[in-house]
Amino acid sequence: MRWKSNNLKELRDQYVVMLSEVYGEAESKQLVHILTEHLFGVTPVRIALKPEKRLSESEILQFHQAVKELLKHKPVQYITGHTTFLDLKLAVNESVLIPRPETEELVQLIVEHEKNKQVRLIDIGTGSGCIALTLKKNLPKALVAAADISAEALRITVQNAQKHHLEIDLIRMDVLNPDSYAALPVYDVIVSNPPYVTQSDKKLMQKNVLEYEPETALFVEDENPLIFYKAILEFNRLHLANKGRVYFEINEHKGPEVAHLLEKYKYTKINIHHDMHGKERLVEAKKA
Repeated sequence: MRWKSNNLKELRDQYVVMLSEVYGEAESKQLVHILTEHLFGVTPVRIALKPEKRLSESEILQFHQAVKELLKHKPVQYITGHTTFLDLKLAVNESVLIPRPETEELVQLIVEHEKNKQVRLIDIGTGSGCIALTLKKNLPKALVAAADISAEALRITVQNAQKHHLEIDLIRMDVLNPDSYAALPVYDVIVSNPPYVTQSDKKLMQKNVLEYEPETALFVEDENPLIFYKAILEFNRLHLANKGRVYFEINEHKGPEVAHLLEKYKYTKINIHHDMHGKERLVEAKKA
C-alpha cells in the first residue's frame, strides 16, 4: 500500500479529519493522541518539538488499522488493551466492561467509609478487577476477594493484580447458583456493580457499547431488573456478617426499588448517593 505521506504530524491531521465525521473534532484529536502515544510512544509535545518525524510503512499500517477500528466504533481502550481507573492502569479486552467514572465514585465511597479497618471484602462480578484492586490498594489492611462467573475476566484480573503487585483472592462463582459459593467464608463488606441495564434501554446505548462490550455484564431482562441484587442479598444471608455493609452501583431509575428490596431483607442505614451527574447511582446499607 502506498501512502501520500509518512510524516507523523501530517498523518495525525489526516486521521483527525476522518474521525471527526464520527466523533467530532475535539474527541478525534484526543483519540489520535492516545493512538500515537500507544503505538509509537510519541506525545503531542514531542511531535510539536519534532514535526519532521516519519513512520515506516509497517507503522503506518498499524496506525491506519487502529483508525479503521475507531471508525467502526470500537472503543479505544480495546484497541490499546488498557484503561485507567482512578490511579491504576488496567488491562482490558472485550471479555470485560470498560470501567466507568461512576464506578470510581463507588470505590471512593467505600474507601471513605472503610479506611483503617481490617475487613474481609468481596467484589462480586469483578470484570477487570477494577473495584477489587483499587480497594486493595487504598485499603491495605483489607482482605480482598474478586469473584466472577467468567474465567477470562478472572484471567484479566490476575494480570492486573500481578502488574500492580496487589494480593487478592480470585473466586470463580455464579451468584445465581448458590452451590457455586456454598464453601465461601463470611465477609464484612460486599461490593458489586452487577448488570443493571434493562433490555428496553438498549435503544439508548451507543454503538461502541452494544457492538463490543460483553452483553452479559450489562443487561438484565425487563421483567426481573433486580435479579442480581436479589441474588447477592441471598448470598449475604450466609456470607455477610451481622452489621456487615453492602455497597452497590445501580440503575439510575431503580434507586427506590433497590432501597425497598434492602428493607425487605431487613437492612438498615440505607443511603442512596448521587453520581457526578446528579443521578441516583450508588447505594449503601447495613445488615441488621
